[in-house]
Amino acid sequence: MRTFKFNKKHIPALILAAVCLVVAVLCIVKAVDDIKYHEELTQSSIIDITQTILTADGGNGKKVPKNTYLAIDDLHIKGFTSVKIDARLTGDKKWVALADENISVATNGHGKVSEYKYYELLNYNIKGAPVFSKAVIELVRDTAKYAYDNSITPIVYVHNYSKKPIRSLIGELTEMLNNSFYIASADKRTIEYAKTVLPTLMCIYYVDEITDEDIEFCRQNTSVSLCFNAANKNNTYDKIEKIFSAEILSACYGAETLEEIEKFYKIGVRHFINDSIEPGVLQ
Repeated sequence: MRTFKFNKKHIPALILAAVCLVVAVLCIVKAVDDIKYHEELTQSSIIDITQTILTADGGNGKKVPKNTYLAIDDLHIKGFTSVKIDARLTGDKKWVALADENISVATNGHGKVSEYKYYELLNYNIKGAPVFSKAVIELVRDTAKYAYDNSITPIVYVHNYSKKPIRSLIGELTEMLNNSFYIASADKRTIEYAKTVLPTLMCIYYVDEITDEDIEFCRQNTSVSLCFNAANKNNTYDKIEKIFSAEILSACYGAETLEEIEKFYKIGVRHFINDSIEPGVLQ
């Protein structure tokens, strides 16, 4: 009987084979997950897509990095017509497109956005981006312009209240985008100041829980929509009905499944901001 003799020369080949096997298994798992994901997002018989706005929340972070050109390319293919772009201030007062203040969430760097000058942030690559893309943190104005050039309306979510930079941002966007953009914020001061800079500006005021004060704020400020957290159980039908009664445009975030979106669609909400549902699902 012949016996197998182990040869050290075979070690590299065995390691390569093991790596290939692991990669193959991971690819199969991902493919199965994608199939399950799309099976869950069956077409809706309730929602009229022609009466609905689906805004991507920075881009589907599960597949491509948010707030990047890569995300815009992906959203364009999927048929999105609007995208929320997060705007944060660097130490030298430049607006960059990042959802989190801590750069370690989106890049291979560490620390807060406000601790860096913009050119310093360019030393860090975006996580999850293809190696060949060399994706870096982008200026909000450039990301917004790229979205606009791809027929996607930018909704610029301002995270930092600072008058001079806000004025500068609105000026740049107005010049580049022909007024085809929104300013959004959870800070009333930002909305109020943005409206003084450009009274005709369309704004979206974000709240977690709807209050009478929020409704009155939007009612008194023309062209300001109220965006509430659909996942907050305190946002009852009665509160949402108050928004409609005040003739205020509304939107919601936090509705991440088709079932949840259908629930709010039934009571009159038509604008949804999330990263889970694609326009094609509702066609």
